[in-house]
Amino acid sequence: MHVRVPKRIVLLVGLAATASVLAIAALGGFDRAEWWSQDTRFRLGRGNTEPLDERVRLVAIDDRALDTVGRWPWSREVFARALDEIHLAGAKAVAVDVTFGDVQSAAADAALAEAYGRTPTVVAVDMDEGQIDPAVWGTPEGRAALAAVVAAAGEDVTQPVEAIADRAKLDPARRARLLERASLFKTHVAWQRLLALRAAGTPPEDEATFVRLMTGNDTSLGRFPERDLLAETYARDRAFGALARFMGPDRGDGSALDAPPIAPVAARAAGAGFVNSEADADGQYRRVRPFWPTPYGSLPQFGLAAGLLHAGITVADVRVERGALVLPNGNRIALEAGEIYVDWPTDIFETSVRSGTVGGSDGSGGLVAIGALVDLAEQRQVLAEQEARYRALGADIAREQTDLAVDDLQAVPVSDAVRAKIKEQGEFIAGDLTLKGTDDVADLPEDQRRLVGAYREWWRLDQQVPASRASIAAAAAQVRGQLEGRLVFVGFVATGVMADMINTVYGPRTPGVFFHAAIADMAITAAHVTLWPWWSGLALGLAFGTACA
Repeated sequence: MHVRVPKRIVLLVGLAATASVLAIAALGGFDRAEWWSQDTRFRLGRGNTEPLDERVRLVAIDDRALDTVGRWPWSREVFARALDEIHLAGAKAVAVDVTFGDVQSAAADAALAEAYGRTPTVVAVDMDEGQIDPAVWGTPEGRAALAAVVAAAGEDVTQPVEAIADRAKLDPARRARLLERASLFKTHVAWQRLLALRAAGTPPEDEATFVRLMTGNDTSLGRFPERDLLAETYARDRAFGALARFMGPDRGDGSALDAPPIAPVAARAAGAGFVNSEADADGQYRRVRPFWPTPYGSLPQFGLAAGLLHAGITVADVRVERGALVLPNGNRIALEAGEIYVDWPTDIFETSVRSGTVGGSDGSGGLVAIGALVDLAEQRQVLAEQEARYRALGADIAREQTDLAVDDLQAVPVSDAVRAKIKEQGEFIAGDLTLKGTDDVADLPEDQRRLVGAYREWWRLDQQVPASRASIAAAAAQVRGQLEGRLVFVGFVATGVMADMINTVYGPRTPGVFFHAAIADMAITAAHVTLWPWWSGLALGLAFGTACA
């Protein structure tokens, strides 16, 4: 028996089903399907290859470097020498995706800061998203309670935390949290005090002044438990103060756990950017906010900051209008809900990483291994020592050989005429100049053996120095061919303990520095992702459902 369903019921059922689907979509029920669709289009849906712009390069801290140079953290002098090689290669700008937030030693920190200053360099800032237990202290009541803690501590962080809790009149739950993490809360108190002083235009002139301000001007304390946290808080504020010149005008709350680089490095930087980003609900990284408001100003995203520095653009020159970042050179980067969706290139270093070619300086796939730079720097050091020894031995020989002056043997290498004279006299005194040591003339007096050794060592160095120079020149030319005039990222691709991996369209173990390089590529080339408006899917779905009904 055939039953005819009234058209009105069919229409209502169709519209109800459509409305249900649209409601689910509006609530994010199809987000994962949409993300999968986006990822698939990035991987398979582009007819032409869209590689990373050739102006962007990577110096990779890879597993091989950690094996040969040593476990991380390296000596900062070693890292500084690697940065010096990037400078000598003629890089236009550098972005170091490594946070140096802790003091190592005055000499090491100074060497690192000087290396940062030789080439315009963007420093990485690690922003703490959690602040202090946001579920407890992030509510309006929690913020009021935290302000009460700051007021209760006043200008003396050395007082017992129980006394601070009593004066703040905290409820039992918040009191327990305060007592559990007393050091963290005292750090927050000190940081808030510094911000207030800075806002009032009266920042402390030095660390000692700040310590006195935070200890009730008690100069008799000597060493006390809060001394280190006060020093660290002051240093952090100094660093952020130095980086404020690279920030936009918008300000935010920030956190006492925000981690800029050490103050000497911050002072020599040419840009700064935050390295944090948040994954979507499926654990994949696709987007990032362009700026992060801090109490010192609005900090740009690390890759964005690098791209701007390469283009000679300051953050103050960037405008946000009609859903896009507008750069003064005319480039626009589309924003979706205020965020940058990463326009992933079809190739971004990963071929080199996966094929295992990260060990050399040939720059395969736009990538140079940092171990090659460290080795090149060490070769330069050895050469400098060889040249110094060459000159010193030459001076000794000139004092013994009357037909030569000391100045004749200070050139590196010496002239052919000088070399011929040394060879003639050397063979007369030392015999075979290619021999090492003086064991064959052990019966000679000490001063004569010393002279024989000097001639023989000088002769060996006369051969070695030009060879070393040629080897260094060849390696340096190879590096220069890859890095000259380019934006050079320095970051981890290592897979061990120091792995900095995130889940992206390239897979679950994508080096985080790739994310920043892709953002920089967008700033340089104006490439961007534009999504349909959120309501477009709803409108199409409604129209389709109505038509079907």
